[in-house]
Amino acid sequence: MWYKLRRAILFSLKEFENRLAANARKREIRRAYRSTSDASVTSRSARPVSFGWLLPLVKFLAAACIVIAIGVLCIFAYRAISEPAAKFFAGISQVKLPKIEIKHNAPSHNAQQPAAQQERSAPRPTQAQQGPAYPSGLDVPDASVLNSLPSSDSDSVSPVDMKMTRMILTNKATHRFYVMLKGDNGKWSVEHDWFTGTGAVDGPKRTAGDLKTPDGLYFIVGRRERSELDPKYGPLAFILNYPNEYDIRMGYSGQGIWVHGVKPDTVPFRSHGCLELENPNAIELGTELRSGIGTPVYIVDDSGITDPATYPDYDKIERKRAKIIADWLAGRSAFAVLIDNWGKAWAARDIENYMSNYDDGFDGQGLNKRQWRDHKSRIFTDQPDISVGIEGLRITEIGANTAVVKFVQDYAAGSMKSRSGKKIELIKRNGTWRISREATIPEEQVRL
Repeated sequence: MWYKLRRAILFSLKEFENRLAANARKREIRRAYRSTSDASVTSRSARPVSFGWLLPLVKFLAAACIVIAIGVLCIFAYRAISEPAAKFFAGISQVKLPKIEIKHNAPSHNAQQPAAQQERSAPRPTQAQQGPAYPSGLDVPDASVLNSLPSSDSDSVSPVDMKMTRMILTNKATHRFYVMLKGDNGKWSVEHDWFTGTGAVDGPKRTAGDLKTPDGLYFIVGRRERSELDPKYGPLAFILNYPNEYDIRMGYSGQGIWVHGVKPDTVPFRSHGCLELENPNAIELGTELRSGIGTPVYIVDDSGITDPATYPDYDKIERKRAKIIADWLAGRSAFAVLIDNWGKAWAARDIENYMSNYDDGFDGQGLNKRQWRDHKSRIFTDQPDISVGIEGLRITEIGANTAVVKFVQDYAAGSMKSRSGKKIELIKRNGTWRISREATIPEEQVRL
């Protein structure tokens, strides 16, 4: 097609050139006849007029037209191809990733995993299956602590199971997350068997930022909801007590090891050290564990586990858990006294007693402790009648020296009345708990 088009253009150009030359000769002859001087006629007829500059110009214009025509054709072709392609890839982007879930009665875990997961689950050195390997020098609490716990928790707002009915076993070697359930007959069984993402670097955690998941026995000490999390953590997160007493004794560093979900429309993969679950599984776990406080999370790296239900030493774990629950109960009592004194001093407009509940490093609403005192002093002076009501005190996080409590606050000052949620962060210094930060939150977040 392009060859024929080129021949046609060249033929037209040649024909146009011949006609121009013929017309030029005719004009020259007419000039010669009109001239009155033969010499002039002879002189002029000897100098033909040249139009050689016209042909290159015409060729250049023709070439430019061809280039423009090709560009226009390419634009139309691109539009014709790109629109269907865009619709095709948009359809692919809207496809939901499949759920990766293997029931616990499956005959083989690795056989049902994707190839990439099987590669990460390659066999590692097998540990002797002797139950939880408690480090030497770490005493297991006496059974008397376990027997001293109440049979049930009377706080319906912050429910915690006094007896261990569920625990979690995570095997990094096979990326399995087992939820164990204790039946009415006292026997333990695998309630859920889920895939879990672990640290991007293999091996036990030793230092902050090493991207490893720790090995050992840990306990859930807090829960955070979607509204308190970055979207990459999914719908909720359970906080583990890493580093525990043994880790601190050994000099291991780091913090923030959680059990959490993932960013929407993604699946668990390699984390910074946390245990990742698919979001539907994380939601189901949150429904079953409620606050989750005191739930054991036993993390191992053993490719030789054949029966997860018989692997843990449940008696040792339950005695260790009893200490965690006892600390939680003691903390709840201390927090209740602290918040009660705080509310009474506020209602009495007693600035000295009110501020005695705050830590020197307090930071709230962008104010330090001194600025907070000045702010509250002005309010106490301007409002002669203040009423503060507190209900539903709930512990959402508790550690050795830090804790978070939430409750519903009813506040009235003169004609103004309000009801909202309150989030109080606490810190323990020299054996005394004080407020390190406070914030107002929606009431519904208190009861999540």
